[in-house]
Amino acid sequence: MRAQLGVVFVAVLAAAGCSSSSASQDTALCTSIVTDLAGSGLQGTPSQDQARQAGLHLDRRLTQVAKPTIHEAVIKLHTDLHRIEVLRKGGDAAGAAKASADARSDVDRLARACGQPASTFLGS
Repeated sequence: MRAQLGVVFVAVLAAAGCSSSSASQDTALCTSIVTDLAGSGLQGTPSQDQARQAGLHLDRRLTQVAKPTIHEAVIKLHTDLHRIEVLRKGGDAAGAAKASADARSDVDRLARACGQPASTFLGS
């Protein structure tokens, strides 16, 4: 049963990313993500709580319709934020720092897809 739910969830995510979006939907999503990432600590290595909060904020963005480059960047960033949270919880500072660097690369990708500077998403 769990496996079936996982397959359904992945299918919903894929469908959300493959739907066509308008420029205004993409712009609204990008603006929302900027707000979601405020205080995320991604300029450096986020704390466990910062990573958890940013990931929770992005949860509601995963199924929003967006052009594929935005959708894929949001999924990757969400995954890396979760990874930071888990690594911080386990006390792996070096792993969390590496995952933070990966998350900043995701932010760069997202910023390019949104047509904005990465600093907008990092709050700097």
